[in-house]
Amino acid sequence: MPSYKLNYFNIQGRAEISRLCFVVAGVPFEDRRVDGADWPALKPTMPNGAMPVLEVDGKMLPETRAIQGYLGREFDLIGADSWETALVDVVGEMLDDLMKPLVEKVIFEKDEAKKAESAKAYFEEKGPLMLGRLEKRLESNQGGDGFFVGKKISVADIAFYTCMDHMLKLQPTVLDKYPKLKALRGRFAAEKNVATYLEKRPQSDM
Repeated sequence: MPSYKLNYFNIQGRAEISRLCFVVAGVPFEDRRVDGADWPALKPTMPNGAMPVLEVDGKMLPETRAIQGYLGREFDLIGADSWETALVDVVGEMLDDLMKPLVEKVIFEKDEAKKAESAKAYFEEKGPLMLGRLEKRLESNQGGDGFFVGKKISVADIAFYTCMDHMLKLQPTVLDKYPKLKALRGRFAAEKNVATYLEKRPQSDM
């Protein structure tokens, strides 16, 4: 088995989906969490001067999506065929549409008044629109045992869980009107490897 090291800061951020890929697959990896004070010296050694970076037997793979795609293929966290794999990507794009305005206009907003105004608008408009579409997407997978694609956990389900972490911190009732999404989140968190990881995971705001 290859030796894996995932380099990122001590937050969930852009690395958490990849961390959970390892957890779901039951594959050991070194979860290297870089202190912010150490980053300036480390930055020149990283491809593209950014993290996350996945090291596989010493070879360095940069960029979030590339890492997630690689792990999905390596650990069979994609679809059973090309069509199902494309549907995994569809869910990923929908989650991007859901999260981008939340991150840009709410999470990273420094002005508290603007932040509150943007959060109100988001959770009344954009959030419900995209969550409704995701609920229908999940419902459309007939016989899929409650997963977004096929009959097993994929990167789509992992990404959904991670995105909801951020939303629920801001709005704890955000999934109450979406029973299938809420049930998926609960089932995922209860999966043995995931539950063990979540119990020990360092807490962070991002």
